Amino acid sequence: MNVKHLAAAGLAVIGMSAFAQQGKDPASATAATRDRPALTRADVLADLQMWKRAGLPVGGRGQAGVDVHAPDYQAAYAGYLALRAQR
Repeated sequence: MNVKHLAAAGLAVIGMSAFAQQGKDPASATAATRDRPALTRADVLADLQMWKRAGLPVGGRGQAGVDVHAPDYQAAYAGYLALRAQR
């Protein structure tokens, strides 16, 4: 076995180990959603209205997506968070 094969095998073992660790406790993955109250359709629509009112984009903007680091996006997101805090 040469060095390249050995390195590839080592990375594969590390990758499989990390993947296995993720699936160890499925209960912890759903605990956060169980502890939150269920959202109603009205809750979701009200949140979407706040998102739109803040000027945030709805839906995808092509393959490039939205630049969440742009100053205008950051300002709009801060406005959205302020609207949610008022609710």
